[in-house]
Amino acid sequence: MFVKGVSRREFLVIGGGFAAGTLLDAEAGLGRTLHRDERRRVIYRLSVRGRRGSNAAKKHNANLRFANPEAADENRAHPSDHSRIVKLDVSEAFYMRLFPSPFIAVADLRHVFGR
Repeated sequence: MFVKGVSRREFLVIGGGFAAGTLLDAEAGLGRTLHRDERRRVIYRLSVRGRRGSNAAKKHNANLRFANPEAADENRAHPSDHSRIVKLDVSEAFYMRLFPSPFIAVADLRHVFGR
């Protein structure tokens, strides 16, 4: 029986098609997809990306999320911390898990998700 070898170009085309099909299947319902009418909320985090930042600021910012930009600004690692306040778009369910009470403005992911 004769088996034809697959060229590198054919292998890449087949692999790309397989990867695209896998991604489309994940979006079609195998993975969690968001519906257009699902409610979204905005939370905030501090980030030193693209800036010079201390190791203390990097560690401090890694797991903290904030309900509003004022809470983020008040909870910096130290007085000379120049981290940016970045918006994150999350689902309503995730927001309620982070901030179950309207009086809570700071969430530590290590405590919320048990890391």
